[in-house]
Amino acid sequence: HYQLGFEIGQRYGHSIRERLNGNVVLQNRVLAYFRNDHNGNLTYHAFYDNQMEAFPLYMEELKGMAHGSKIDEDELFMSNLFEEFSALLPNKSGVGVDG
Repeated sequence: HYQLGFEIGQRYGHSIRERLNGNVVLQNRVLAYFRNDHNGNLTYHAFYDNQMEAFPLYMEELKGMAHGSKIDEDELFMSNLFEEFSALLPNKSGVGVDG
């Protein structure tokens, strides 16, 4: 699963990066909150651990995709659960709008 994700990341990395960079809410609010805020970071790790337990093969594929595309694993993970993470932001104005 890792190798498949890695190959997808290598092949489509440019498109993936464009999509992630174009998502203003992800870049300016979601990533900042879940990386820098103590409660946000705890929530992130709870989500991550839950997904690792429930979907270990998918998470391996996602890790491979991140490595193959040279995108931060956290960023790719949060983009895949964008709606869930967005809904948990403290001030929800503008949340849920992709970009």
